[in-house]
Amino acid sequence: PKKVPKVKSEKKDDGESSSKKSHKDKEADKIATAAAEREIRKEEEKKRKAEEKKAREKAEKEAKEKAEKERRAREKASKQAALDAQFGESLDSELTALETSPTCSLAKAHGEAYNLFPQGVYAAYGKLQEYARDLNTSIAAPEIVFIGRQGDGKTALIDAVVGERINPAGDTKRPLHLTLVNNAECTTPRITVKRDSTIPEYDHDTPATLQSIASEIDDRNRDFTDVPIYVLYESASVMNVTLIDTPGIDDKNPKAEALVQTYLQDADRQIVAVESAKDFSECKLLELVKKADPELSRSIFVFSKFNLYLRTFAESRELNRYLSQAYPDVPTYFVSLPSSRVSVEDGLSTRVLQALNRDMALLEQLQHDKRHESSFGAYNVRRRLFRGVWRGYQDSVPRVLKQLRARSAATDAKLRAVQAQLQELNSSKLRSIASQYVVTFLQSIQRLIEGTADANPAATGQTLLEERREHGADEWLDGQNRPIRFDPNEWKVPYADAKLYGGQQFERALAEFRAVVEHSDLGAVSFDDIASSTGLNRLNNVQNFGWAASDLVANKTREAFVPLIEQLTARVVYLVKRLATLSDTLIDQQRAAAKSNATGVTFGASTAASAASSGVTGGDDDAFAPEHFPYFTHHVKDLFYKFVDNAAANTKEKCLDEFYSTRTIYWHLSEYGDRKFPTERGAADEAQKAVVDLATDVFAEMRNRIIGNVMLKFYNFFLVPLQSVLWTDIQGRITTLSDKSLEQLFHLGEMRSRLTSQEKRFTSELQRLSSQDERFRAAASAFAHPVSQANVR
Repeated sequence: PKKVPKVKSEKKDDGESSSKKSHKDKEADKIATAAAEREIRKEEEKKRKAEEKKAREKAEKEAKEKAEKERRAREKASKQAALDAQFGESLDSELTALETSPTCSLAKAHGEAYNLFPQGVYAAYGKLQEYARDLNTSIAAPEIVFIGRQGDGKTALIDAVVGERINPAGDTKRPLHLTLVNNAECTTPRITVKRDSTIPEYDHDTPATLQSIASEIDDRNRDFTDVPIYVLYESASVMNVTLIDTPGIDDKNPKAEALVQTYLQDADRQIVAVESAKDFSECKLLELVKKADPELSRSIFVFSKFNLYLRTFAESRELNRYLSQAYPDVPTYFVSLPSSRVSVEDGLSTRVLQALNRDMALLEQLQHDKRHESSFGAYNVRRRLFRGVWRGYQDSVPRVLKQLRARSAATDAKLRAVQAQLQELNSSKLRSIASQYVVTFLQSIQRLIEGTADANPAATGQTLLEERREHGADEWLDGQNRPIRFDPNEWKVPYADAKLYGGQQFERALAEFRAVVEHSDLGAVSFDDIASSTGLNRLNNVQNFGWAASDLVANKTREAFVPLIEQLTARVVYLVKRLATLSDTLIDQQRAAAKSNATGVTFGASTAASAASSGVTGGDDDAFAPEHFPYFTHHVKDLFYKFVDNAAANTKEKCLDEFYSTRTIYWHLSEYGDRKFPTERGAADEAQKAVVDLATDVFAEMRNRIIGNVMLKFYNFFLVPLQSVLWTDIQGRITTLSDKSLEQLFHLGEMRSRLTSQEKRFTSELQRLSSQDERFRAAASAFAHPVSQANVR
């Protein structure tokens, strides 16, 4: 009965715990919900702020654009006011004057200036340029540089000369190179503004039209700089010429005048000095131009805004006095042009004619002197400049024609030389070529041995270190294959750091051998060596001591010096075989000298004579040049290599005769008969020392004898045969070759095929040049006579 309440109490506790847990979960859910709501509100706030920022930026952008439009409008109005002030009249007044002036008597001449040449002339010009390119030459395009003070109209004059409004209104802050290029494919102008390295957004070529070009240039004409703007103007109706517009000279910007002076320094440039018409005493460009062109031989002067200055004259006498004061003997022109505010829908040349009509009306009223009419109007400036360009190209025609005919003559000479080579190509000819090459090869070897700098020691010579490395033996090795390391300069090896080849390099190798041998000694000698050398005899008398020392010397000299002689032999073989490669350099030099001296020295006397007479000497087209006979030249070099190997083997064999036997050395020791030696068998140390001392003395004597005799034998049995027997050996082997062997070595069939191919190529080239000469003369005639309208093929 007492346990029941206890159970009820436990159940009651469980209910309370569950209720608390449910309450906690609800609280947690409320907290999570609140956090989520806060996150949502944050995102909404962030989004709202972003939208407000975007709207604010948009409003600022619109405000800036509006302000910029207003600024441009004010600037345009300001420019318009400035133009009105500059031209002394409003746009309406200017248009009225332009469009109501009667047509003057110079209108026809004006029209001819803008149609200066018939289209056939431009087609002929294109052909002339094409032929010049075929000849790897060019007819240099002239350059005309326009200079003037700001606002004096030099840029407008350039537009009038071209006949199109290309440049924007306003000051020129950067040089402009307007390059006119003849292109038969461009019936309408094709304009390209070249990449501009100073402005990142214009780092590429930009195509433009006549309507957009002014804007493209204006976008790049931001700040003063000496980096030009390059514009390419391609048309079928122009000749190649570059018109250079320079920044306007301004007293506030001395850099502009310095830049202009730089452009004037090129003596090949035509100078057009543009200045507003005024009293000549007030003109300032004459002095500037004379600094670059003292004789004014390449300069013309153009006085712009002439219509404004005309209004200052009250009577004819004042006007004519002014005109007569123009610079004597210097082309001088008086020009008026429509202002940049005048539209040119009907063409700029039409407006230029209207400006001329306006000026001529004023001149007629003032009764001007008719002798000055050739100085009025932009059309006269255009006529003079482009006729000057035409005359310059016409003067270049004879030079190009001369080059064309020179190439034709050279090709004809090559053709005749190849034909002569084909006719005489037989076994007798091959034998003559072979003999000539062998003589030249052996002469080159002889020169390299005796000494010559013609093979360019700096490039082909070797220092001692380079010689060792390229031979593949970095160090000398002793009898135990241990490297012998030493400083060549300390051991007094001559010319160790000099680049040598040939005879002097041979001498250095022998000197190095001598140094290595001189620093060789007997080495360590043990009692076992001495006891073994004594053999059956007791080491207790002079004879036995002498025999032991002799045997030690015989073995030690062979062990020490035979490997060195073998290494010397391999070294000199390498050095002398190098001469075959160096001989190619001398042969090429001889051929080049023969070609430059027009002596016609080639490999084959008869061919040399025919080549010299035809103007062809050596060179890549010489069919008998050694590079065309690789198998034969390799055969000759192989004979040379075998001769060197045989001479080296014979020399080595002679050198080995210097190593005496034990008995021979023992006989040589008879002079040591009075020497005192220990006689007690127990005195082993004294006996060993006595034998070693005697062996050391004899070793030194044998070493000195071997050095001298080995060097003499390398001179006598190796070097001397290279200067005497080599000639007889190689010439004899080549002379005794059969005709069949010669044809095989020379690959006669391939040679005939190559010459036949050259004959066909030169024949075709000669025909092409002949046809080109005819067409060039026809084009030159059409270009030189503009009225004839000649047909150009």
